Amino acid sequence: MSVTNVAVSQNGPHGQTIKGRDHGQPDHDYPAQYPVQGRRHQGIVVRRGSGPDRVLRRHVDHVPEGEKFFMDAVRDNSGEITDPVMKAEIQGFTTQEAIHSREHLRYNRMVTQRAGAVVTRLEEGVKNRIAFANKMLSPKRRLAVTVALEHFTAILADYLMKNPKTLEGADPEMARLWLWHAIEENEHKAVAFDVFKSVAPGLRGYLLRTRTMLLVTMTFSFFMFQHVALILKADGHSNFRNWMRLIALFWGLRGVITRTALPWFDFFRPGFHPWDHDNRALLETQRAVLQAA
Repeated sequence: MSVTNVAVSQNGPHGQTIKGRDHGQPDHDYPAQYPVQGRRHQGIVVRRGSGPDRVLRRHVDHVPEGEKFFMDAVRDNSGEITDPVMKAEIQGFTTQEAIHSREHLRYNRMVTQRAGAVVTRLEEGVKNRIAFANKMLSPKRRLAVTVALEHFTAILADYLMKNPKTLEGADPEMARLWLWHAIEENEHKAVAFDVFKSVAPGLRGYLLRTRTMLLVTMTFSFFMFQHVALILKADGHSNFRNWMRLIALFWGLRGVITRTALPWFDFFRPGFHPWDHDNRALLETQRAVLQAA
């Protein structure tokens, strides 16, 4: 939906509703971004584990630099936005991502103390790729990358909230960190998308975001596989049994990729908007779980 078409109603489930028009489609009511809670995740305790569980708990090495990339991309494209609701949502997005970056940086430092060079090596690789993207891509293309990755994080976070058994056996504080992050990623899941629609409307914008999603999907999948392989090798758990467990985790009948394929494909629909995947009830439930943890 275009930011220029935003209208605010005070009758929505969280005090306001965004209404917009997309490429000549009928009007739709979308919830405004949730109020930013400014939650800070409480102390993170890193314990040793084994196999895929350890891979999952340590596969956050890319997050701090990635979240800074997201914040910069949104800020660099929001200079002409005047709508007060959208400006507030951008501020909320930036606040949440900054807190995420800080908390994951704290976690990474703790993991590095235990895991050694492999985490540092992965972090350096991500930093180099982000530096390359900042140098080579225009602000609009960097925002398109952000929109694609925000959709990835939103659907993966939604999967995690719907399938809490995914992190069974993980350190309780690590599981709490993932839940906290999943909730907030879904609270602001449409902000980068709405900013993108304001600077890249119409067919050209649609083609840019869908081409970018295909490229990001291939790149993300390659480097995720590389990270998993390096972590398993560093831990001494690169064996057939653990690889089969990981394949089942991602590509099994109830695997992460299998169960998120449809919302990933939906991104390519011309009239798509992130809040078409309305998971407000799930967010309310998971907030209660987080507060009780």
